[in-house]
Amino acid sequence: MEVATRLISGQEAADRLGDRVRPMAIEPYSLTLSPGDSLEACAALRDDTQLDLQYLNSLTAVDLLDRVEVVYHVQSLAKNQMLRIKVTAEDYDDPQVPSVVPVWWGAQLMERETYDLMGVRFTGHPDLRRILLWEGFPGHPLRKGYLRVPGADPGWPYFPGEPNREGDPAWQQPWTQDLGASPAQRGEGPGDVRKHDDVLRDITDDRERTSFGDPG
Repeated sequence: MEVATRLISGQEAADRLGDRVRPMAIEPYSLTLSPGDSLEACAALRDDTQLDLQYLNSLTAVDLLDRVEVVYHVQSLAKNQMLRIKVTAEDYDDPQVPSVVPVWWGAQLMERETYDLMGVRFTGHPDLRRILLWEGFPGHPLRKGYLRVPGADPGWPYFPGEPNREGDPAWQQPWTQDLGASPAQRGEGPGDVRKHDDVLRDITDDRERTSFGDPG
C-alpha cells in the first residue's frame, strides 16, 4: 500500500532552525528565507536528524511582477517527508540568490535552467551559464515581461488570450500562420530573426530525420 509523503509545516521547520535563522515568512507548508540566510538555513535543514532533507527534489522560480521567488522542494527519502522553501530575491530586475550547490550538489543543472529561463543569478555557482538557449539570447523567456524586451524579436507575437490593441507593434498583432506571406505581412523587418512557425517547422523536420532517418 502506498503511503503519502508527509508535508512538513513551515512552523515545524522554523522550530527546528531555532534561533539560528529568522524566516521572512512562515506558511502552512512552506518557509520563506532571505538570500542572506538561505545557505545557512538550507544546510541546517538538510543536516537536522528529525527532518533529514537530504534530497533536492526540484528548484524553480516564480515571477510575481514585483519580486522573484526561487522555490525549492526538498525531501527526506528515508522519512518520506517534504518541505517547500522559498527565497525572495531582493532586486526584481536583477534577481540574485546564493547557489545551493554546496548544500545539494544536484542543484547545478536546476540552477542553470532557472538562470537561463528566469534570469536568476545564483552567486557561487561553479559554472552558471545557459543550458537550453544559446549564450547571447536576448532576455529570459519565462519572465512575465519577456515579450517586451527592447530590441528583441520574441518567439510569440503576443501572450495567448491577450487582446489586440490598436497601435501595438507589429510583433504584438495577431499572428498569421501563412508561411507564404511576405516578411512585412508577417511583422518582420530587415534583419529580424525568423518567426516561430519557421523555427518550429525546422525543429520538427530535424526531429523526424533523427527519429526515422533522413530520406534524402
